[in-house]
Amino acid sequence: MLVTKPVLADSWQSAVSSKVTTAYDTNPTMSPNYPGGVWRILYEPGYLLTGRDGANELKAGLGLQIERSSNSALSANRDSPNLNLDWLREGEINTFGISYKYIEIAVRNAGVDASGQGINGTSASRALSGTWSRALSERSKLSVDGSHEAVTYKGGDFLDYELQRAGMRYSYDLSERNTPFIKVSADRYVPSGGGSPIRLPSALLGLDLKDENIDWTMQAGRFRDSEGNSGPLGLAGAHYTGEKNQLILNAGLLVFPSGLGGFVKGNQKKVSWIYALSEVSNAGIDLERSNYHYLEKSDIPSVALRQIDNSATITGAWMERGLNFFWKMRAYYQHRMNKFVGGNGAFSNVVGISFGYVNPDF
Repeated sequence: MLVTKPVLADSWQSAVSSKVTTAYDTNPTMSPNYPGGVWRILYEPGYLLTGRDGANELKAGLGLQIERSSNSALSANRDSPNLNLDWLREGEINTFGISYKYIEIAVRNAGVDASGQGINGTSASRALSGTWSRALSERSKLSVDGSHEAVTYKGGDFLDYELQRAGMRYSYDLSERNTPFIKVSADRYVPSGGGSPIRLPSALLGLDLKDENIDWTMQAGRFRDSEGNSGPLGLAGAHYTGEKNQLILNAGLLVFPSGLGGFVKGNQKKVSWIYALSEVSNAGIDLERSNYHYLEKSDIPSVALRQIDNSATITGAWMERGLNFFWKMRAYYQHRMNKFVGGNGAFSNVVGISFGYVNPDF
């Protein structure tokens, strides 16, 4: 992660980062046949340039993940770049922003797509987005956003797709700690290969609450797509911050675009606990369980039939220590398990260590 200090007016500031990781994965493709494990070495340099000129803030970030594996048939060697360009203009009443992002990532780290089998592949995302918000009064705010994303895959049986999204959010501050809101959005999913587009509108009512040590958010609503699928949506989250502890809880019924040829409905539960062992050392535990269901489509591609319904569980523990102002060391363990409805399950264990460097004022 890149960290920057506040930028003075009409100034530029740069930050550099670098991370080296070595890890052993007992089943990188999450195959029930368990073909073998691999050692990976990853090198991740990054650079961030931030500038501010009056009400305008510009950010340009460039990164690269270089991955080498002891068995490229199970875990491919890859050079995965990422780029982000952001412009934000903040006024007294209006805020406007435009962002472009290009990200390449291993499919095993790509959210819902990572819950399948044979995931030795790479996904690339190109996304252009814009947002505008306006303070309607001292307490109310209206924001509008839109985006266009194109996702392509290399390796694995996934389908490229495009996703257009538009949304609107209205909020009203009942107090400094109590903010109800309403969100409406519309997604349009276009699979490659001539498949018919899928439209998915949704609406949510929500409430953000702030206590002395806990931030809460609650959302509830429904969706209905152009294929006749419908159902509830919701999210509940809490973030507790104590003197030495942080606890983050999230549970949600959500809908995701995927490389399976359509949308996937997910029931997710996540727990993260962080404990400060000392001023320079932290430890944590992460628990996650997700159940996924492919939303039926009239012309569903046969390639997507292999992993329609499944569950994924991730359990992890880590310890991190700051070596000095710039360097950190982190050791971690992760256990992953995928289970398919009417099919076989698979699991994997990952153990690794990384060294990270960040200079926020290079």
